[in-house]
Amino acid sequence: MSWISPSKAMRSSFSLLVEADRWIAPDTAFDKRRARYPDLLVAFGVDPELYRASNGYIVEEQGKAPDFVLEVASESTGENDVGDKRDYYESLGILEYWRFDETGEHHGTKLAGDRLVEDRYEPIEIAELPDGVLQGYSQALGLYLRWVEGDLVFYDPATGEPIATLESERSRADTAEARNRELAEELRRLREN
Repeated sequence: MSWISPSKAMRSSFSLLVEADRWIAPDTAFDKRRARYPDLLVAFGVDPELYRASNGYIVEEQGKAPDFVLEVASESTGENDVGDKRDYYESLGILEYWRFDETGEHHGTKLAGDRLVEDRYEPIEIAELPDGVLQGYSQALGLYLRWVEGDLVFYDPATGEPIATLESERSRADTAEARNRELAEELRRLREN
């Protein structure tokens, strides 16, 4: 029995796309200078190769709007994030639009989300947990988003644990490496005695 590798086109079709800081537009005729650049975009069942070839997300080409968009507040973009960008993303049909603001001073709140319901955004409930933690549930991602002491953390509802990040995995690896060095040193001392 032989195994035939799927073509590159088949592998790239209908995949998960997680990207940042590239424009999003409704169609190819749209003036790219008016397009928005989300800080994080997640789309399921789209073609990442098409995204890269276009150097951005074109709803018409992909056949659907992204499932999730996140904007991180800054002094220069905060007002736009809660106004024009919200309206723009709603008009494109993006299922969820989230805003994160470390201090709450640029968006007027530290964590907010909207979910598309009958072509209109409705606010997602944000709960206050102990220690001032704020939490909302993303149906699009199947994850909790939390504002924790100024950081945005994604939590798996099944485990209650934060999902792994590059930083957390590096820290875990560094801790394991340090522990392995300690054990090796202890073993060396035991052998010498």
